[in-house]
Amino acid sequence: MKSLNVLEYYGNLVNTLSFSAELYKLRRELNAKIDTPGIIAQGPHSHPVGITRWFKKRRISIAESYVMVIRDLHSQQAKARLRALRVMIDASFHSKTLDLPLNTARVQLALIKEAIKSRGHKRRQLELLQDFSVASHGQYQVIRRLLDELGIVELPETGERLKNLDAGWDEHVHDTATSGRKNPTQLLIDAFIKGISELTIAYGSASAIEAMKEATEAGRIVGIRVHISLEFSIAIHGKRFHFMAMLPQFKNRKELGRWFEENASNMKQIFEGMEKNQESRVEAVKDLLRNFNATSRKEINTDYPGDKLYSVPKLRLRKLCETVPRSSVNRLHLGEFLYGYYKPMLFNRTMVAKVQREKVQRAYRRKLSSEWETHIAEERYARLRSEYRDLSPDGLRQQYFSSQDIGGYQTVFTDLGKIRNTLAQSGCQLKVLHPLEHGFDAARKLLESGVGVIDRVEVYNMQDAVHSYAGLPVIRIPDYATDRWDMINLSPDSLYI
Repeated sequence: MKSLNVLEYYGNLVNTLSFSAELYKLRRELNAKIDTPGIIAQGPHSHPVGITRWFKKRRISIAESYVMVIRDLHSQQAKARLRALRVMIDASFHSKTLDLPLNTARVQLALIKEAIKSRGHKRRQLELLQDFSVASHGQYQVIRRLLDELGIVELPETGERLKNLDAGWDEHVHDTATSGRKNPTQLLIDAFIKGISELTIAYGSASAIEAMKEATEAGRIVGIRVHISLEFSIAIHGKRFHFMAMLPQFKNRKELGRWFEENASNMKQIFEGMEKNQESRVEAVKDLLRNFNATSRKEINTDYPGDKLYSVPKLRLRKLCETVPRSSVNRLHLGEFLYGYYKPMLFNRTMVAKVQREKVQRAYRRKLSSEWETHIAEERYARLRSEYRDLSPDGLRQQYFSSQDIGGYQTVFTDLGKIRNTLAQSGCQLKVLHPLEHGFDAARKLLESGVGVIDRVEVYNMQDAVHSYAGLPVIRIPDYATDRWDMINLSPDSLYI
């Protein structure tokens, strides 16, 4: 006990000598903002942070805004999130003298994001706030050091916005309106920090128009080109392939809204078909939940029947729809859904196993238990602890909800050519997603029959097929604009570019 007190005293002394009293005060303010919901304070009318005199104000302003962005994932809060995003961007670019203004803004947002994520690590928060203070001057030596430490690529300082730098892109991401874990504004903040110039966000329903508008507006604020797309499946050659309708480029949310109004009649069958597909996905989710409750749940709870603290309850679609809108529910949400129940349950089991292990060890030292009993207790605790550490939503999804026999559904779309013509009339392009999901032969047949119909082919997102089709040969993919054939090597090494 004395040695622990000495170590604790030494740690407190080091922290006191390392950080100023102002940083401690800032950390308290930051954590208060994290723990207590609040409203973003309005800045002076002349400028969002116009007459701010201290770095403290900018740190808390950015932190408060970021907390607002991540606190509520519902679309009803879109206006508040966008207002908070404007505060963040204005505050990040407002400083005394900046050698690297764009990179400084990215570093500042990354530091505040990490400080909020480090809520339970006090020293780490102090280090990040200290780095923010140093970074606020925008000196290139400091910014480049922090870029390296944060793992962020330095961008050229041309005075232009990100969308004009062509620094990087991601052509297939999701937000909370589909299977993503971040709202549209949060998605654009991360893209800004990473230095992405162009982002394509996929939606599974036209009813997610408010999320699309938020994404478009957030992209305008941070200077990133945002493409909106609709994702759906089509039955071709007896197999269900996934496609993306890439909508025209929109400058702002008003243009997006006008496009939906003007094309409501022409796109009616596609919009309605997507809604029917969503209902089929919901039914598939119900089947997966019923199967889990009847089989896997019983196996998980074998040693803890009926004990609420140590067992997983029945998973209900109604509870899932409390966090995910029914119009967005799909099987990809099930891993996260189960994780919310499984993680605390596994923690309780691990703590009990730890106590039991200590009891057996004490009994063994008193010669009241055998070495074999000690070994069993140690092994049980180690297994539970390892499972707790390695637990992840995606791992649970793959383990319990990956069956295609149970979770599959029938799509209402079957006529590829008709869908392509409808999309073309509304200024959209048709893109096939992860074409190798049904194997090499099916992909070749699809692409060869799709000449002049399929506009684009996704080649950066083939994880669904790489495990089953290692050592793939070369496939000829047509250039649909010129009917010229290009050779693309689809070996496993080329699937992750």
